[in-house]
Amino acid sequence: MFNDHPEDEYQITNLVTGFSTEPPVDAAVKVIQENVPNNLTYRDVRTEWYGKGVGLVSKLSEIWTYTCTGGTCTDVINSGYKWEQTLLEYGTM
Repeated sequence: MFNDHPEDEYQITNLVTGFSTEPPVDAAVKVIQENVPNNLTYRDVRTEWYGKGVGLVSKLSEIWTYTCTGGTCTDVINSGYKWEQTLLEYGTM
């Protein structure tokens, strides 16, 4: 059913050693899933951090649509959400 959707491209932008989390992660990469920081009608910023040997460490999603009437858009949020996720601890199984 979803095979007819266009492909989605991601961008790995940072490789950080000594990523500061609690507990600390040796190395992490930042993956940008979407980056439309300030459009007239919407904002779509989604980033994830993955730690070496750990997996998902941190996630931020901010998706907003702004109120627009008569061709004028404001900073008033019409709909959307903000989602923050942070790994608190990890271990072996």
